[in-house]
Amino acid sequence: ILNEAMSANASGLLDEDGDHEDWIELLNAGVAPADLTGYGISDDILDPYLWIIPAVILQPGEFLILFASGKDRTGPELHLNFKLKRSGELLRLTDAEGTLRDEITLEALIADVSMGRLAGELRYFGEPTPGEGNTTMPYDGITPAPSFNPERGIFESSMIVEIDGNTDRLAFSSDGSIPDLPLIVPLVQLFVDTTTTLRARAFRPDWLPSEIVTHSYIIDEPVNLPVVCLTMDPPDLWDPVTGIYVMGDSTEENWPYYGANFWEDWEKFAHWEYMSLEGGGFSLDGGAKINGGWSRAQPQKAVRLVARDAYGVSEVDYPLYPETGIGQFKRLILRNCGNDFPYAHIRDILAHSVAADED
Repeated sequence: ILNEAMSANASGLLDEDGDHEDWIELLNAGVAPADLTGYGISDDILDPYLWIIPAVILQPGEFLILFASGKDRTGPELHLNFKLKRSGELLRLTDAEGTLRDEITLEALIADVSMGRLAGELRYFGEPTPGEGNTTMPYDGITPAPSFNPERGIFESSMIVEIDGNTDRLAFSSDGSIPDLPLIVPLVQLFVDTTTTLRARAFRPDWLPSEIVTHSYIIDEPVNLPVVCLTMDPPDLWDPVTGIYVMGDSTEENWPYYGANFWEDWEKFAHWEYMSLEGGGFSLDGGAKINGGWSRAQPQKAVRLVARDAYGVSEVDYPLYPETGIGQFKRLILRNCGNDFPYAHIRDILAHSVAADED
């Protein structure tokens, strides 16, 4: 049977390449060994053998993990030639003789949540168990996300911001932290008179909390350039053990402070917002990590923003540089000007601008 699957693996199971790939778990729920050789697994109803399982025999009660990575390979790990859609889809398992053995409909999932079987029913799991039985707390669904009115933007004066959870309980924060203390009301109105970032999510009994919704309000600021807001849970930046922006407890004493947290290849969940002065822009959930070489040791560090399907979208779709004709990006870097950090901050862009029209 198709026992469990995850279509938005942001920080869970790693494959042999060290990647967080989506996965499907098969289970031999019978009492005899199951020969899966030649079985097809697919998310395409017209092509039941989109990927064919090689010579595999599952013993009773044994699990098999198939990484839905698109890498299409066999060996110590099995990687399908397709990925799972975060928005949901139908998965089918067909035996070598053409008989449909099992199928499940994956609903839209949020990061690090799986769907799996429990007592014959499909349930949601906030603590997935790849390669093990579905024994963690099951949930009936994922709570719908709250809405904001007005939405993010650049404003000249103060306002009332309304956060609506419809009929669900709300939690919100204004310090970047993950909202986790739900109120008993589904609607809050907040007076905002200074530049503020608000985060909220909704809660429902027996359901998983909603995704986190983030809106930044730039109030009465003398801005004449587009604004980028990067919002993260404070410990992901500043905690001495897990924070990506700090020295930490294992740093060397001398420059460039090898061993510091900011030398680690750690990626953390973040929300990015880009606001143009004309009112356009984009916002999305993604990853954030420290970027660069020795420039990491500077007080201001470059941050690499990474789009991944597990967070919500696999690329930024916005004409940030319309003159180039390129409007899609998988990663963006908020630069600290590299080795020019203590000096003019303009030499790199000046050199590129001077040479822009050269062959």
